[in-house]
Amino acid sequence: MMEYWLSQTQSGTMKAAICLVVFTANLAVAATLAAEQIEQAQLSEAYRLRADGNPAASAALLERLLHSGSRPESKEETGEAWNLLGMAYQDLEVHGKARICYETAIRQLKGHPEWESAYVAVLANLAGLEIAMGQVKPADALAKKALLLYEKMGQERSIAVVSTCLAMIAISRKHFKAAQQLIDEAFGAVTQADDMKAEDMETLYDTRGIVSEHFRRYKDAAEDFQRALKLGSNSPTGSQSALGITYVLCARVSRESGDTEAAIADIQKALRILGASIGPNTLDYVRAELEYARILRAVGDHAEFLSIERNARRALAEIQLRECGGCTVRADEF
Repeated sequence: MMEYWLSQTQSGTMKAAICLVVFTANLAVAATLAAEQIEQAQLSEAYRLRADGNPAASAALLERLLHSGSRPESKEETGEAWNLLGMAYQDLEVHGKARICYETAIRQLKGHPEWESAYVAVLANLAGLEIAMGQVKPADALAKKALLLYEKMGQERSIAVVSTCLAMIAISRKHFKAAQQLIDEAFGAVTQADDMKAEDMETLYDTRGIVSEHFRRYKDAAEDFQRALKLGSNSPTGSQSALGITYVLCARVSRESGDTEAAIADIQKALRILGASIGPNTLDYVRAELEYARILRAVGDHAEFLSIERNARRALAEIQLRECGGCTVRADEF
């Protein structure tokens, strides 16, 4: 039976991290507009650094901005800065800090109709973070609220993105028929949108591939994962961690279909990319190690399988314990 990483147990799927790429991309325009409105060169630079693949430098700059005398004066502008800081921390998989930043941004932006688009985007970002941390119930509530607001605003691209997020949540609950319907609706919204980004489509293809994989449509799944790989590899601003995750999905479907040689090649690429982009002491890297262990078991290397799996599960438990706390805002308060 195929395992998925969106659950709160040890099994699940790595799609949570890709979801993050999509939702953080949703706020690019909002963050840029905020920078222009308040004429904060530092905020503009922080956005540029993150877009250029340097979230650590972006986070450092934003921390100085938000804790200095030159911080934005209005609550709305400060909310934009906190949101961008949360995006940077989520890129770095510092999930506890990212959550605090998003919650702070929500408090700043909530109740101001003129900032509704930015507010809803932060809700979507927080939903993506909750998925990454295995918190399915609050993620579901946040994503459904964001979807309703996006439908009211007629933002087709965002509707496609949030529908994909809800499909991921359905996958985590093993509701695969519902996931199929949601991802079909997401692709339907794509036909009405004229502003889809490569990162958005990368996520849609990966999510549809996971659904196809569950229903043993391995050829369809592999084709969608290859489409996602092409988009991720060719995107100058694409997330390296998302690319690494797609390689894990490729490895998994190869293992499921019996092509262990291709599975080993893809999982080794995934580990190299994830190790260089987010480091070994992170959820997605450790989960990739678990997939590597499954591939080793499939080829008959039981000793190495047991060693890697034991160490990876210990590391996974430690990371989850470290990052499970710190929530100060409940989903029903939004």
